[in-house]
Amino acid sequence: MCLDLDPNIPIEDISQHEAQLVEIAKVLGNNPSILVMDEPTSALSREEVERLFAMIGDLKRRGIAIVYISHHLPEIFRIADRVTVMRDAKKIATRPIGEVTREEIVQMMVGKSVKEFYRRDARSIGDVRLRVRGLSRFGFFHGVDLEARRGEILGICGLSGAGRTELAKVLAGLDHADEGSIELDGKPVRGSTMAEFLEQGISYLTEDRKTEGLATRLAMDENVLSAIIDRLTRVAVYSKARGKPAVDRLIGELSIYPPDPSRTVGNLSGGNQQKVLLAKWLASEPKVLILDEPTRGVDIGAKITIHASIEKLAREGCSVLLISSDLPELVGLCDRVMIMRKGHFIREMQYSECSEESLLLAANGDTGRAACP
Repeated sequence: MCLDLDPNIPIEDISQHEAQLVEIAKVLGNNPSILVMDEPTSALSREEVERLFAMIGDLKRRGIAIVYISHHLPEIFRIADRVTVMRDAKKIATRPIGEVTREEIVQMMVGKSVKEFYRRDARSIGDVRLRVRGLSRFGFFHGVDLEARRGEILGICGLSGAGRTELAKVLAGLDHADEGSIELDGKPVRGSTMAEFLEQGISYLTEDRKTEGLATRLAMDENVLSAIIDRLTRVAVYSKARGKPAVDRLIGELSIYPPDPSRTVGNLSGGNQQKVLLAKWLASEPKVLILDEPTRGVDIGAKITIHASIEKLAREGCSVLLISSDLPELVGLCDRVMIMRKGHFIREMQYSECSEESLLLAANGDTGRAACP
């Protein structure tokens, strides 16, 4: 597997998708006879996924057995010979891939029939809540203009390296802009830290829950309440008990399993860890919630729960910025989608214009209307 990377660069200085490629290369260096891949494409671009699939085909021809764990059904149908479905730590069935449909697999995974995966509930979209003008972080994105309204789910689509995450971090106060302005409800957003932005109502769910989002050695309730410690403190004394009603409510709403607030987050499944991360930012009661790949690497059941929570938050008036590489997710959830390429927004698409094909074409630089259905 050929990587276009300087081998002397520290891992902490490369992107998440580059680190994923390094991890795959490290495993292949051991010349395995059985190779287990757990969500290997979760941080890869489409081009890198194609390279990985070509490599998997070569390994199969060399007689290497591959156990490929994934929640992305198109990948399963493309490369698998047999599929085993598990739910709640139990094996549901094993079938030859040619003898099962996508709908049957979804039903086995979720435990019930899923006729309409993306459900759009009626909600009203109000005035502009977040307004961004001329925002730039040199070397990453330039001259960004953006408006997000109350009750709106605004998607941000782009290929790897387009500048989506870098923009999100500036909007959340994690990084500093070199130029431009950010307004919330008509007032300039003040401060230079994430804590100050959070206090004004802007929350950010990172794409990397393990290293940036969660304290995996701490309990579920400690993670959920970590963003609102100041609200639970009286005369310099922090009381976790004050946050218990919010923790219990969010565990129920997000169907976090097991529903034990004292359970260490590192002992939860990936899908339940992601729900805990979402619960952490829902507890902050944001005016604007920026979600960076909120369903990456989670099973279909968790994805349905997270989508329902996003819809509910929007109905309550929150502005949601959804950054996702999952094109069906963008098409199914968003009221509008902004296309980002090489650090610039190059196109805006309304819900009625969006399809997977039109988003992919636009992300690759085709801004013509012919791409729309």
